[in-house]
Amino acid sequence: AEDLAEIIRERLGPGAAETCLDPALAVDRIAQSPEGVVVFAAVRLHLLAALELDRQVEARGGRLVLVGGSLSADEAKERGWLLLPEPFSNEMVEDVRVTRGV
Repeated sequence: AEDLAEIIRERLGPGAAETCLDPALAVDRIAQSPEGVVVFAAVRLHLLAALELDRQVEARGGRLVLVGGSLSADEAKERGWLLLPEPFSNEMVEDVRVTRGV
């Protein structure tokens, strides 16, 4: 998670990304985040569904980016998410950011 956050900080500045290893705490942080937040989530689908992480992000007018995982890019897109496959590069993270318009 920290490597992804560091890529984002390099592009957008020191306050542009934070990491959270506790999914429940992440939900609280998302609720307090500015509108249009982009959340990179490396969690299993059942946990994502249980926490309604996607709905929390959507309520903030944001975008969920699933990191790795068991979905294909098309399956993620059907759910309204983006997919960042692993291993990822700086350019791949930039592509996701540009796709979101951040």
